[in-house]
Amino acid sequence: MGEKTLNSTSHFGMCCKHGEVCLPLLQHPPNYLFHLFTSQDHQAKEFRENIAQYNSALAFTSVGVSVNDTVNRRGRGPPVFRIHGELKHWSGSLLPREGTAPAYAQLYILDSHAALHYCMQRNENLCRETMEALQTVLRAVNPYSSIYQHAYEILRQHPDAPQLSISLWVMPGHDPRRYNLPTVRPGSK
Repeated sequence: MGEKTLNSTSHFGMCCKHGEVCLPLLQHPPNYLFHLFTSQDHQAKEFRENIAQYNSALAFTSVGVSVNDTVNRRGRGPPVFRIHGELKHWSGSLLPREGTAPAYAQLYILDSHAALHYCMQRNENLCRETMEALQTVLRAVNPYSSIYQHAYEILRQHPDAPQLSISLWVMPGHDPRRYNLPTVRPGSK
């Protein structure tokens, strides 16, 4: 532990600007999620074994990244997600193309039963009961779920509306180092 400084307060020196950066304590997760993380029952163990797949199945965007998993080949410690190059989040149209199954944020504008059906079509190996419960939790606590639903309702009210795009803005008073806006390279779309 070479980065730990040796003094009476005992803190880490290479990160957090020698204690100047103080992170808030994490909020307690919803009860069902806490159960999945801590229980030893079959359902919780299955969730933890497939946690990355559940995460991808319920994600609002797809991740565009070149993953470098050489660090995980040693087989020691928890899995590490290390990227090579840029990390991008791809968000497509709010409505799926005709004849295409909805995915990512498009699932959050659907009735929960229909969304579960599409999730399970792509993830047949996962537990349907767990997927349904996670979907219910996300719809209840994730603010983006209701935002996407509201955007869909507006589109339904104005079917002849022109193509729209979403702009991202930093909220006044937020630390720009923590809430960086995505960037686009010139010439890319």
